[in-house]
Amino acid sequence: MVHRLRSRGSATDPLTTSGLASAGPFFDPFDLLPMKRIAFEVKSYYGRNLAYPVDPEAFLFLHISRTKTLIPADIGTIRELGFVCVDQNGKEITYAELV
Repeated sequence: MVHRLRSRGSATDPLTTSGLASAGPFFDPFDLLPMKRIAFEVKSYYGRNLAYPVDPEAFLFLHISRTKTLIPADIGTIRELGFVCVDQNGKEITYAELV
């Protein structure tokens, strides 16, 4: 009996049959999920941008961090949890905007 090794790209390899083989060895299927948006209102006071919560999820995140406005360092943590911070126009809020 001869056993054949299956090459990448066979029907039993789901990564290549769906076209995701180029993602490399550290492929995370959760990267493909859409991220939920949480809205903030960005206001400028004396040249400093502050982001105030608008929706209930934004209030919860700020309640956890015990602040009234979004801290630039928290943007990365919120993103790791699967959320994107956006302003009321739908534009993503970046770290550089709040520094």
